[in-house]
Amino acid sequence: MSEDKPELEQLQDHLGPPVAHNETLRGGAGLFQDQALCPFRAFAHRRLHATGTPQMDPGISPALHGELVHAALARLWQLWQEQSKLRALSTTQREAAIIGVVDALMDEASVSRSAFSDALWRVQRARLIDLLSEWIELEGERPDFKVVATEQNLTAEFGGVSVRLQLDRVDETEGGGLVLDFKTGTRISVKRWFDERPEQPQLPLYALAAEQTVQGIAFAWVRRGACTLAGVSGTSMAIPGIDLIGNDPGSWESQLRSWRAAVDVLGKEIRSGVAKVAPKNIYACQNCDLHGLCRIYELRSAAQEDHGV
Repeated sequence: MSEDKPELEQLQDHLGPPVAHNETLRGGAGLFQDQALCPFRAFAHRRLHATGTPQMDPGISPALHGELVHAALARLWQLWQEQSKLRALSTTQREAAIIGVVDALMDEASVSRSAFSDALWRVQRARLIDLLSEWIELEGERPDFKVVATEQNLTAEFGGVSVRLQLDRVDETEGGGLVLDFKTGTRISVKRWFDERPEQPQLPLYALAAEQTVQGIAFAWVRRGACTLAGVSGTSMAIPGIDLIGNDPGSWESQLRSWRAAVDVLGKEIRSGVAKVAPKNIYACQNCDLHGLCRIYELRSAAQEDHGV
């Protein structure tokens, strides 16, 4: 009897089940961000609902802090609506409005309070009040604007994939509609909007899906000592940090078409079930929680051995 080992057949299957017709996927803009960074990441996170072990943070978590900032800003501008109303307030009235909103939100978040001491909760309250005061001061210095939508929920389709989106805020400015996305964490370069596979497709998706006519998008960085806006527009808005995207009158429309083409490609991949382990760059793996599932480092080691590295 031959002692030769049977030859094993190898099959590389990089496709998951296609998305069903009329199925709305969870994950919003994060689904497209994951697909751009690594198709397997999108499939595992958004369709298998796989996640890594959550990291425990001491004190108030960054997620809870961000939620409170978002909610506070939404309530303040639902109250004021127009920048002119903000400017008409005295310093005392402005501070009273901010304190009132923060106290209401902190009371509503009492379900989370049981995990923290009273002292820590008071520190978070003071932190929020100071941070919001700094941000609101910056908003008061902008050219005139009106807030036409806060936390606007939309459903949009890209590349045959239907997703739910939530726009933090839409302002009406002299130069046109401006979509803002509030951030409280590490700064992100706006250059990540312009790749062939955009690593930060959230705001481009919002610009394409917005019910209002949009002429600009911007990150709104709400961080103590570093409050600022960073974005691009198709018309001059005279807002520090928001750059004109081009001198040609059609530059903005051309950019919208480019974004549409890019996210449609990602959407078609998602719809088809493309789930290949193919990180866009090394940074995609550094900030991923799926190493034990995709085994990217084992795959790289095996590839290096095959090539005698």
